[in-house]
Amino acid sequence: MSRRVPFVNNEYYHIYNRGVEKRVIFNDTHDHERFLFMLTEFNQEERVENARHHIKNYRGSTSIKSNQELVVIENWCLMPNHYHLVLRQLVPGGIAKFLQKVMTGYTMYFNLRHARSGALFQGKTKSKHVDKEKYLNYLHYYIDLNPLELLYPDWKEKGVPSIDKARAYLEAYPWHQKRKYSGETFNSEKFAKYA
Repeated sequence: MSRRVPFVNNEYYHIYNRGVEKRVIFNDTHDHERFLFMLTEFNQEERVENARHHIKNYRGSTSIKSNQELVVIENWCLMPNHYHLVLRQLVPGGIAKFLQKVMTGYTMYFNLRHARSGALFQGKTKSKHVDKEKYLNYLHYYIDLNPLELLYPDWKEKGVPSIDKARAYLEAYPWHQKRKYSGETFNSEKFAKYA
């Protein structure tokens, strides 16, 4: 992943990509769990040996990490055909090394499991430097609310018909980081002002 401007330690970056030709990249629970396992397992300086092919519990990796983590994963969301991550780099070159491991590993896994070949992702991974606190706050809302597209595809333009249904859907959606906004309730107008 080549960049004109290098990633800087302790800065935030929005990292995202989608499947080539907008194809689905997470077909089922196993695919989601494998990707999340890789986010945890490949977040280290040293090479990972004997990566497992079948993961029962992606949240409770049993490997022992003895070396430096590359990034802090501040937020994440997996959608059927794309993903979003907010990363903070901990070591020089950490984000690039982390993404290279995860994207290569997941592509190899996906192609083997689904009997396909070739690129899985649409070009190079995209990244945006998060240089303002307001943008970081917006980004967390954007990522947290992303699954609403599956329930209400045009919710950003037309609003949310049922706040209770939207809240329940987001709370039940397993493939994003669960965040608590203390004392806040979901408010589509609050999000819309940043869109």
